Amino acid sequence: MILNEGYLNNKNFFKKGLKSFVIGKKKFFDLSSASGCLILGHNNLVFKNSLKKIYDLNVSNFTSPNVYSKEFYLTLKKLYPQFYSFIFCTTGAEANLKALRICRALTNRDKVLSVSGSWHGSVDQFLFIKKKKLELISSGTGEFSRKNIIFLPFNNFIKTEKILIKIKKNVCAVFIEPVQAGLPIPESLKYFKFLYGLCKKYKIILVIDENITGLRFNGTSFQNNVKLYPEIAVFGKAFGNSFPISIIGVSKKIHLLIKKKYPKVFFGGTYSANSYSCLIANNTTKYLIENKKKIFSYLEKINKIFVRNISFFILKKNLDVRIYSFSNIIRIIFTSKNITNRNQRDFLEKINIKKIKKFKNFLLKKGIYYPSNGIIFLNYAMTIKDIQKTSLIICDGLLKYFKKKF
Repeated sequence: MILNEGYLNNKNFFKKGLKSFVIGKKKFFDLSSASGCLILGHNNLVFKNSLKKIYDLNVSNFTSPNVYSKEFYLTLKKLYPQFYSFIFCTTGAEANLKALRICRALTNRDKVLSVSGSWHGSVDQFLFIKKKKLELISSGTGEFSRKNIIFLPFNNFIKTEKILIKIKKNVCAVFIEPVQAGLPIPESLKYFKFLYGLCKKYKIILVIDENITGLRFNGTSFQNNVKLYPEIAVFGKAFGNSFPISIIGVSKKIHLLIKKKYPKVFFGGTYSANSYSCLIANNTTKYLIENKKKIFSYLEKINKIFVRNISFFILKKNLDVRIYSFSNIIRIIFTSKNITNRNQRDFLEKINIKKIKKFKNFLLKKGIYYPSNGIIFLNYAMTIKDIQKTSLIICDGLLKYFKKKF
C-alpha cells in the first residue's frame, strides 16, 4: 500500500503519456500537464532529444559537481540577471525550506510571514492554514512551527500593513506565491506590488515562490514581467520538463551575506544540481526562450478559448460555478459567489463537495483527467480541436451537477 497523497482509493494508475494525454487502462486528456511541469506536453521532442544526449554522451548522475549544472547556471543568468547566484535543489518544497533557512540564518529571527492562500509545498513551517484560528494541515509539524508562522491576509491592504509594522523586528522573511494557484485572479498583481513596497520600506526579506509561474509566465517569470525583483526567489516545475529540479535565486547582497556565514548555511542534497536534471532543464529552458513568441502566444490563444467557452456557458445557463484564469493558470471555483481569498473558496466549495466528486468522475468516464489539486494547466501539444471538445464536455458536466435551484 502506497501512503502518498493521491494513491489511496485511486483506481487510475498511468503507464505512459504522449503529448496531451496520459494512458493507463484508458486514454485521458490531461488537464494537469504534470502539475504544470510540462509546458511542451508529455514526451515532447526536447525531452526525448535530451534523453538521447544523456545516452550518447554516457552521462552519469555523478552526485558530484558536473558541467551541465554550470551550463544551466549560464542560461539562468541570461534569463534572470537580477540574481547573482543560484542554489539548485530537487523539489519546490526543498527550495522553500532552504530559502527559509537562509533568511533565519542571516537575520537570526524565527518568525516567518506567509500570505494566506499561498502554497509552498510540504514544508513543516508552512503546513498550517489560517481560518478563525491557526489550523494544522498535517500532524507532526511541532509547536515551534506553529508559534513562528503568521499569515498575512491576501488582498487586505490595511491588515497586512498593521501586522508587518507590529512584528517587523521579529520577522526573518515574507513568503508569497505571486499568482496564487489556489485563486488565480488579477487582484494578485495589485496586492503583490503593495507587499513588495512594504518589504522595501521596512527592510524585510521578501521571498517570491515562483515554482508555478517561473518560465510558464510568458517564458520568463512573474517578477520579470512586472519588473519588481526580490532578494530571493524560488523556481521549479516547468524548468525540468518533468525531471525533478528547483532553483533558489539570490541577489548579490544575499550572496555575500551567505558567504560570510558559510559553512553555517547548509545546502546539501544528494541529487541537488544532478547532471540529468540540469542537462534536461538547460535544453528545455533554452528551447522555450528561443521559441518564446510562438509557444506562449499559442498557450495564450488556447487558454482564452478554453476559459471563454466555459465562462459563456456558465453565464448562459446561470450555473453555480465560476472560472478564473491568470497567466495560463486556470481554476474552476465550484460556487457562483464572489471569492476574494482561499478561505472563502474552501468554505463555499465544502457545501458542494459531493457534487464536485461526481463531476470529476463524470469527466473521467468521458476520458478527461481533472487535476487532483484543481489547478488546470494547458500545454503546447494541445490542439484547438481538443480544447473545444474538452470544454464542451466540462460544460455538460457543470450543467449536470451545478445548475442553480430556485
